[in-house]
Amino acid sequence: MTTLCGTPSYLAPEVLNNAGTGGYSRAVDYWSLGVMLFVCLSGYQPFSENNSNMSLKDQITGGFYNFIPTAWSAVSEPALDLVKKLLVVDPEKRLTTLEALEHPWLQDDDMKHSANRLMYEDAHPMPPPSQHFTSRKRGHEMGSDASTSTSSQTSTVQYEKRAKK
Repeated sequence: MTTLCGTPSYLAPEVLNNAGTGGYSRAVDYWSLGVMLFVCLSGYQPFSENNSNMSLKDQITGGFYNFIPTAWSAVSEPALDLVKKLLVVDPEKRLTTLEALEHPWLQDDDMKHSANRLMYEDAHPMPPPSQHFTSRKRGHEMGSDASTSTSSQTSTVQYEKRAKK
């Protein structure tokens, strides 16, 4: 919890600011969760040198993220609120995963119904999760899941600065 490691666009501000000096806490994972949720809901990365004149480090440490209104037009306010509460620069004020699970958006019955419909209806081949999971990987593959994907979108962007709470 003291080294600079991870996928650059998913790194929490404290990793970039404190790596090798003071360390950081599990709150870095809550930030990364916010980045992943942002990508899932909008289809693009919140922090990217492709869509900004700012360095990636400055975007992350300053809490500036690319906000393309057309990509968020179908996303509910509670969903956007959850993303914003995970992408708070101050790790002490950032939601934890337990707090995120209690967020109103994740308690909404319509959202739960939509998620279940998208994941488990006949049109989707993925069955509901079972209690028994069997890996089809060979022994030597078990520890090496290294895959990354990036999405870039050129468009007019607005920068939203998260107010420090």
